[in-house]
Amino acid sequence: HKVVSNYRGPSIPWVFNNRNELMKEKYMLPFDLKPGQVGVVDDSVIHYSGINQTHRHRKAVQLKPEDASYRNSFGLLLADTGSAGLAVEEFRKVLAKDPGNRDAAVNIGYALLQKGDYDAALTTFRTFLAAHPQDAVAHYDLGLALKQKDQLGEARREFREALRLDPDLGPAHYTRGFILHRLGRTAESAPDLEAAVRLNPADHRALDQLGLTYLM
Repeated sequence: HKVVSNYRGPSIPWVFNNRNELMKEKYMLPFDLKPGQVGVVDDSVIHYSGINQTHRHRKAVQLKPEDASYRNSFGLLLADTGSAGLAVEEFRKVLAKDPGNRDAAVNIGYALLQKGDYDAALTTFRTFLAAHPQDAVAHYDLGLALKQKDQLGEARREFREALRLDPDLGPAHYTRGFILHRLGRTAESAPDLEAAVRLNPADHRALDQLGLTYLM
């Protein structure tokens, strides 16, 4: 019988696209339940928010505190649901017991990126890639950190390397296309945005950006 968050239902972790204000105004209004009333929250909101998973993962970690895979999964869940600082702590616990744990070594960089500590994320990804230069996702994550630092040329090089290693890495296509569009190289951005949509037709960010590209 209380408001779950600032908007209807739990907070949604993905970044809103250009429909954000319309969504907030029309569909995500605060509400209170009075005794005897029933509230129905869309299942996808619950699913994507992670609130139906956090307790389960935390319990799994409590039951198997030595299991690195549980801590890694829990850490990623925390990073994706607004608790990046706690995620960093989980990955550090894994690395304290197993310094060679590859998943935790790259996941901590992702958590730092989500936390907004871009310098630490850059250092983490570069250290990881020195040992694992063929990891496409790590190159992509490094590119994201460079993008946040406005080092767009270096970011594009990392996305290019990520796509060389994994041509079907849709987010790398989208982000490289987004950067090209931002630099005014609209025609060059289209193939990457089209690839992102082809690989994930539900990627609304890529669809929106591609639509803008076609309009220009």
